[in-house]
Amino acid sequence: MVNVRYVCLSDLHFGEDRSLFSNMESGGQVDHSKPSRFMIEFVDCLKTILPRKKRGEKRTLILNGDVLELAFCEMNLGGAIFRQFMSLLMYGKNPIFTDFIFIPGNHDHHLWELARENQYLEYLKRKHRKERVNYLAPQRKQQDLPSPWHTTELFLELEKHPIKASFLSEITEPFRNGRPITVAYPNLALLNRDKSKCVVFHHGHFTESVYWSISSLKKNLFDFPLPKDVWDLEEENYALIDFLWSALGRSGEAGHGLETIYTKLLKPETLHAVTSKIGNMIADSTSSPLVDGFNYLNGIETILNNIIEGYWSSERSSLDCVISESGMECLSRYLETPLRRHIANRMQKHDPKYWDLPEEEWPHPPTVIDMETTFVFGHTHKSWYYLLETNHFKKPVRIYNTGGWVVDSLKTALTHGGSIALVGDDLETALLWVYNESYDHKDYPEQVKCIGSLDQPENSLSKQTNELIRQNQSSWQKLSKEIARCVSIRRNHLLEQVNEPL
Repeated sequence: MVNVRYVCLSDLHFGEDRSLFSNMESGGQVDHSKPSRFMIEFVDCLKTILPRKKRGEKRTLILNGDVLELAFCEMNLGGAIFRQFMSLLMYGKNPIFTDFIFIPGNHDHHLWELARENQYLEYLKRKHRKERVNYLAPQRKQQDLPSPWHTTELFLELEKHPIKASFLSEITEPFRNGRPITVAYPNLALLNRDKSKCVVFHHGHFTESVYWSISSLKKNLFDFPLPKDVWDLEEENYALIDFLWSALGRSGEAGHGLETIYTKLLKPETLHAVTSKIGNMIADSTSSPLVDGFNYLNGIETILNNIIEGYWSSERSSLDCVISESGMECLSRYLETPLRRHIANRMQKHDPKYWDLPEEEWPHPPTVIDMETTFVFGHTHKSWYYLLETNHFKKPVRIYNTGGWVVDSLKTALTHGGSIALVGDDLETALLWVYNESYDHKDYPEQVKCIGSLDQPENSLSKQTNELIRQNQSSWQKLSKEIARCVSIRRNHLLEQVNEPL
């Protein structure tokens, strides 16, 4: 039997009312005090496809971003639902997971900020203990402090001091058997024993151009090149990501207002009313003589409309395809440059001949990745898989998107749905397709299936998983019916919100 070594979930959006994991019933009432029916049935079904671990075997849950919804709800609310989820997962004498890795996304990016600040403080403590700095002797020359880190090690086994997701770890302490939830950002890579295979996990926000906005602004204003490395990409754009997608909506009553505006943007007919009202509000509050005589209001509305157009051009909002042409270009850009350089550079650290050399003396990393590479991401809330030919990966890259578990469109989005990535001991990978939205509730049970890849639709992992699903068909059918019910309730609630007066 194939051991499922890694299980990857993304875009759970704990705390968001429209997440399938929220306990929402007809009428839109949400009870956050207890797990939802969907959550209970989802965990029960997940356990049916994970063979019982042998003594000493490990199994890691990879939480690939947007686990908590921090754009429009407080951390404690999302944390409470995450705690419910972990208590269900880890219940019993032989819990299905032994280890946990968290890769922050755009909607829970603030947890990365907390982690990297703690990482820096721990580094300073180690540094000061080692150097025994005498702060009472100011005449002694002090060493400069290095800049805080913007990434973790790509391969966590190379991380001398792994970073703990302190908030997620603390609230789930009773359920984890003493194992911390480790943070990896923005990429996590796994290698097989002979280093011929590599599986990379990334939430997916850097595969969209909007998350390169500050870098693009720098290029357009000052003719500077776009960043080639993940460190620089994160360093230039992290403040915007944290502000807009992981902090702004939690700003008290103002945050609730921003969530209302976001909801209104889902209906194109209301866009002009929203931008006009905001524009009038800003213009009325501005009395500076510097703007008198200018058509200030039109200028504000133009800026707002440009921002909104950017939203409507995002991959999540493109409902008629799993990825647009521009989306594929952005995905390829991230793979070909920042990710490829990240892999090539850190592979050198795996090579014993470089261990005694400082990194600045390492030769330039190779421009082509020879390994068989798989890329797993989420972010767009669309489940799909692909085989991508690139210039800098010798073999086609297997692409898997794990979709999302939230309803965020006013009409049925056939491309939207959720899936689970499964990875075996030898890094064989499969995608367990749990659902896609459908017009007919009867279609949901027929969608559950596990696929290998585009070039190998069936592999040993997908065959085993499909057989386990067949053996537990009644549980999976029950889950599918609950998904159909949850999607319907959340869409009706969303329609009611959109049609309310602004």
